[in-house]
Amino acid sequence: MQFDRATLSFEWRFDAVSERHTRLSQRIVLAGDNAAAYAPQVRAAFGSNLPDGMSRIAAAMASASTLSAG
Repeated sequence: MQFDRATLSFEWRFDAVSERHTRLSQRIVLAGDNAAAYAPQVRAAFGSNLPDGMSRIAAAMASASTLSAG
């Protein structure tokens, strides 16, 4: 997506839940003077796909961790 006077960023956070578990969260930030004009587009593009995408990323990371530990 291209934006005029707006930026879109993705903030990832990894929080230790226990010694062997980590919570992964993502925040999508739309900011800038013209951000409100793009909010509907951003919601449409990411809103419905975000939970499934995060689940796939978490599963891939868990799988990679298992492979590297073995």
